[in-house]
Amino acid sequence: MQTFEATMDKNIKMITYLVMALVAVSLLPILFIDELAWWMKLLIVGGLIGSLWVAYLFRPKGYRITEDSLLIERGVGAVRIAIKNIVSAKAVTSADLGFGIRVFGVGGFFGNYGKYNYKKIGAVTAYVTNTSKTILVSTQENKHYLISPEDGLGFLQTLNQSANYHPHLTV
Repeated sequence: MQTFEATMDKNIKMITYLVMALVAVSLLPILFIDELAWWMKLLIVGGLIGSLWVAYLFRPKGYRITEDSLLIERGVGAVRIAIKNIVSAKAVTSADLGFGIRVFGVGGFFGNYGKYNYKKIGAVTAYVTNTSKTILVSTQENKHYLISPEDGLGFLQTLNQSANYHPHLTV
C-alpha cells in the first residue's frame, strides 16, 4: 500500500483563502443588522459556514494504492476504484482535455472536485488539487477520473506495479 499527497497549488490556495476572506467579510455586517431577528442571523451565518464545511469535508486529501484498489481519500470517506477495472492512467494537460465545464461540483475552493464535462473526453469525476499534475484514470465502465497526486510519476509507477496482477492496464 502506498499513499500519495494531494497538495494544493498556488491558484487553489489563493481561491480558497479568498473565498474564506469574502465569507468572513460578508458575515460581519449581517451580525450588526438590527432589523434581522437572531434566528435569521443564525440561519444565514450557519448556512454560509455549513456550505464551506461541506466543501471542506468532500475535498480530496490524498490517494492510496492498495493491492486491489485505488482509493481517493476525502474528509468524508474514500472513493474506491478497483484496479482490475482500470484500463488506463496517464498524465494529461488542459490541452488534452479540451474545453471543460463544471456540471456539479467545486471549482477552486480546496480544489476542483465533482462532476465536469470536457470536450475531448466527456464526463469526468474530478478530485484535483493541483492542475499542473493531473492524471486521467479510465475504467472498463467508461468512467473517467481526474486526480492530482503530488508525485505523479511515482503514482503511475506504483499503479503500474499493481497492474502486474491486471495486465490490461496501460500507464
